[in-house]
Amino acid sequence: MENGAILFTLPSVQEYMSGSFGIGSYPMVAYGASETLNFKNLCAVMKISIMGDAAIRSITLQSKDEEAYLSGRVKVNCNDDSSPQMEILEGGSNSVTLDCKGTELKKDSVTDFHFVIPAGEQNKTLDQVKKLYEYLIFNHFNSC
Repeated sequence: MENGAILFTLPSVQEYMSGSFGIGSYPMVAYGASETLNFKNLCAVMKISIMGDAAIRSITLQSKDEEAYLSGRVKVNCNDDSSPQMEILEGGSNSVTLDCKGTELKKDSVTDFHFVIPAGEQNKTLDQVKKLYEYLIFNHFNSC
């Protein structure tokens, strides 16, 4: 903690986990002066569903906006009674990669891939990421 703020890194590479996001990739924060703490989510989860006949090594989400950071060094302000505010500091990355370790797709049902990404207006990444969805599915995953 530094000057009422928590500092940590939102990783640029996340581990794939079937049915959810990877262990340790979804940060939450709680603070207060009493013994009762209410944890708050700091991020959103974006799910991409893919069918096919391939083994996926990795999938990368990348924002077209160089300063719409999806990963990097994070500062969470915890100075007052309002909800904690997360900010990715300058020098963050506009991409995040999901390490899928050769996950096999199925031809007859979807496989879901979950990305932890910053939530809220501060980065405005959600609209940009939604627009990239089809492009990413066809061009940005590496199969074995």
